[in-house]
Amino acid sequence: MEVLIVDHASELPETFELFEKLRLDPRVRIIPYSGTFNYSAINNMAVEQAKGSIIGLINNDIDGHRSKLAFRNGVPGRHG
Repeated sequence: MEVLIVDHASELPETFELFEKLRLDPRVRIIPYSGTFNYSAINNMAVEQAKGSIIGLINNDIDGHRSKLAFRNGVPGRHG
């Protein structure tokens, strides 16, 4: 399992503190995304860098039981 976090223009110190803690876990990668916000482009970039065959996309505005997960199984060109 791996966790990719795409960072688009984070500014809060507590975000960077959390990133530093998360970087200690070898399963976590924090990927910077610069430029104009484009939800599709951000997700596509993350999918291109993902190593797994099952991908869950989770936005930062989810809340508890109403979380919306978009799973994509069998990413083309991926095995295992």
